[in-house]
Amino acid sequence: MMARRDYGFVIIILAVGWTVWLQRMGIADHDDMLSNELTFARQSVSTLVLHNPWPDQSPLYFLVLHGVRKISESPFFVQFFNAILLTLTLVATYALGLAFSGSRVVAGAAILLGAISPTSLWLVRNGRMYSLQVLLSVLALVFLLQYLDRRRRGDLVAVATLSVVNIYVHFIGFMITGLLFVPLLVDGSLGVWRQMQTDRSVRAWRPLAPFAFTAAAVLVFVIPQAFRFTSLVGGGIPLRPEVSLPGLSTTFLDRVSRFWFVNADWGALRTGDHVVTGVYVGSIAILAIAGMLAVRRRTGAIAALWVLLPLVVVGVAAARMNVRDRYFVWALPLLWIATATGACGALPWRRLTGVGVEIAHGVRAALALTVVVGSVWLLGNKLFEPSPQWTKLMTTLAGVYRPSMVVYMPPASTIGIPRLLAERMGLAFGLKDIRVLDEGTHTQFITQVDGAQEFVFLVYGQYSNAELAWRSHYLEARDYQKTVLPVWGAHAEVFTRGGIEGFSETQQLPGKPTPENIVGWAARRLRQQPHAPTREPVLANALVARVQANGVIRESRLFASQRGESGAWRLGPAEWDAVEEVGTTSGGVERHMIAAHPEEHSMLVVAFPAVEMKKAVRLTYGIADSGLVFRSGANVNVMVYVNGVLKVDVSCPNTPGWKELAADTASLDGQAAEVVMLITTPSDRSRHFAFRLEPSSNASSTSLEATSHASGAVLLNGGRTLKDAVDRLEVYRLEGDRRIDARTEPHAYSASDMHEVAGAGGEGAVQRQWVFGTPLWDAVGVTRQRSGGGVRDGLWAHPRNGSTLVIETPAAKMGELLRGFAGLTDYSVMQATGLKLEAPVRFKILIDGRSAFEGEARRSRGWTEFAVPIGAAQGERHLRIEISCATDKWAHFVFDLGSA
Repeated sequence: MMARRDYGFVIIILAVGWTVWLQRMGIADHDDMLSNELTFARQSVSTLVLHNPWPDQSPLYFLVLHGVRKISESPFFVQFFNAILLTLTLVATYALGLAFSGSRVVAGAAILLGAISPTSLWLVRNGRMYSLQVLLSVLALVFLLQYLDRRRRGDLVAVATLSVVNIYVHFIGFMITGLLFVPLLVDGSLGVWRQMQTDRSVRAWRPLAPFAFTAAAVLVFVIPQAFRFTSLVGGGIPLRPEVSLPGLSTTFLDRVSRFWFVNADWGALRTGDHVVTGVYVGSIAILAIAGMLAVRRRTGAIAALWVLLPLVVVGVAAARMNVRDRYFVWALPLLWIATATGACGALPWRRLTGVGVEIAHGVRAALALTVVVGSVWLLGNKLFEPSPQWTKLMTTLAGVYRPSMVVYMPPASTIGIPRLLAERMGLAFGLKDIRVLDEGTHTQFITQVDGAQEFVFLVYGQYSNAELAWRSHYLEARDYQKTVLPVWGAHAEVFTRGGIEGFSETQQLPGKPTPENIVGWAARRLRQQPHAPTREPVLANALVARVQANGVIRESRLFASQRGESGAWRLGPAEWDAVEEVGTTSGGVERHMIAAHPEEHSMLVVAFPAVEMKKAVRLTYGIADSGLVFRSGANVNVMVYVNGVLKVDVSCPNTPGWKELAADTASLDGQAAEVVMLITTPSDRSRHFAFRLEPSSNASSTSLEATSHASGAVLLNGGRTLKDAVDRLEVYRLEGDRRIDARTEPHAYSASDMHEVAGAGGEGAVQRQWVFGTPLWDAVGVTRQRSGGGVRDGLWAHPRNGSTLVIETPAAKMGELLRGFAGLTDYSVMQATGLKLEAPVRFKILIDGRSAFEGEARRSRGWTEFAVPIGAAQGERHLRIEISCATDKWAHFVFDLGSA
């Protein structure tokens, strides 16, 4: 067992585990099974013992849950209780590791593997009876190993007691008990064999007495469970549904090993899932086998038996009955110990010497590093795994519910989740009275329709049935209006006689709907509901509204979140009519942002109260990839006011990738201020705009004039380049004395449209801002392209035969050194090479009418960089770029300019 000097070591590792487990603890709702189990656990003790509705479950877990729920039924408390059980399990695992290997280093490494295991996080969140069972199993194995070493009767009594309790937790306890008693039987049989070498009397059978008495005692105490199990089998073993494991096969082993070790999504590595999983699980398997071979033969045999025999027995049974991969979780701590032994214990190949030993140590160090890195990576991905946001959905429903609504849900175990939530949240009775949507309530439904009732159909994931589809069609055919309220993992279909209300309240803006008047109104509304200062904008505290051109304000009154995460202000029944926290990508880069869908002919207001200012306020913004996939689309204009002063006036281009800028707020450093954002667009189709606003301690040299690229000078310093101001450039062609002006067309076109190669980051697509002719390539716009293997964002500027493409601005602000790059895309170079085209694209840069640089982009892969000293100058300068080529075939020219 543990000595006092071990406690500090164990406490430090447990602190690491708790640091992880506490993150977002309680944010996810109870899953379907726990919701129904909690509801059942409210019954009397006699009901819990004698009238269990789940024939494969055992009463002890429900008695424990009965006691836990008297303190609290909240997800946080139930998960906190699971974390306590896991803590005790890891302490027992340390003791088991000492008994297994005799090494404190191995025991410590084993519980470290447990602390960072993604399956441990599953036990905290979804452990149910399995959290209790894994603890009892580890303790029983500790006492078994101690008994075999010390022959103390108390250890054997502990094994028997824990076995009895385990059997009353779950029927799988019968198998665990059998595994515990096999070593006792083998040990007693070997003792009998040794005794009979010298004494063939009855006394020779005494070594089997401890096994026999202990087994008999256990059998006596579990007779009720034995009868229940016999009746279950005799009544017909339940057939395997789709969620059950397959029979003993490679698929079966893959499912079990993934639950044991992976138990999460690989995130950014999911494209190589099979390879990454193979390397990770293979490393664990090699170390675990080495660990079992490195310890005493008896201990290694017990470990192998503990893992392999259940796989064989249950794997065979899985072909005919319900079996879940979670049934094996009790074996996992021993696998942590075996893996730690293989990584940190003695080498199993004791005959190795010299270089062989060094190679073996190097190999196992690499395997151990793979296991640790893989576990931490998986844990990081599992930590933020989404779960169905029932709390958020029920909060939204409560905001729009009216007594005429009847709530239905297709039959499934998940029906317990919204029922339990409605009770805990104190919602209207109608939201608690969730009825089963099946043929049994068909007649009742028809009567309710005739009585002009309205309906809510709750749907978990994609689960549906024929009755739901029929009822939806039936209601729509009778002119019911349908509104879908979606959250992650679930949604509600609301059918009403008239429009659904409750999302917002309407008021009239005093005065004309100018930005200044709207900001003033927002400030007054924020002050009516004071909030404590916050370090960053908090969406839950925000004011969200749409102001129409006639001054009518539609202010959101309905905010819902998943226990502090995934907050959303709903403005109307349309799914997009919201401002919400989301994880989204732009240019293939994922970020946690606030999604805000602007609407034509109105101004979207998002105002944050009492934000503690620093030296600058930083705005990250962009169009989500989900909106960029459409060809049509316009820029989104954003104005940010801090305490009524305009700090940012920016136009977000319809291009992939996140943009950033900062505005100076040094004068407010340390003070709380109101931040009001006004968001507009000339075309709201596919405007999946997202932003993040945060105070920054880094002083900003960027002024309002510098951040604006909706109008005014073109800024070529402070990190901005020519592509960021494409909408303010002057673009035309010169054909002799003839000038052909380009027209604006802010549409995005795909790589295939532009005869280019697509990429994961949006490569190949072009946001056309200036267009000359019918061919899509005959344009100037923002693009992301690959040349020489390197990807860059820049301006697409395609020359044409017999003409000069001119891009200029009379008002450019730049430093003393102009920097840029130019080149032809890889795909166009390949095509040009096949056609034996050699004419380069020539370009010329003029500053204030004087030639500053002349260069050319040859028909070869790779970007050409250049720097042009232009000298110091005050104010704005005239910038002109001239581009030409002897042949425009495959002249996919890309460039950009900035300055220092």
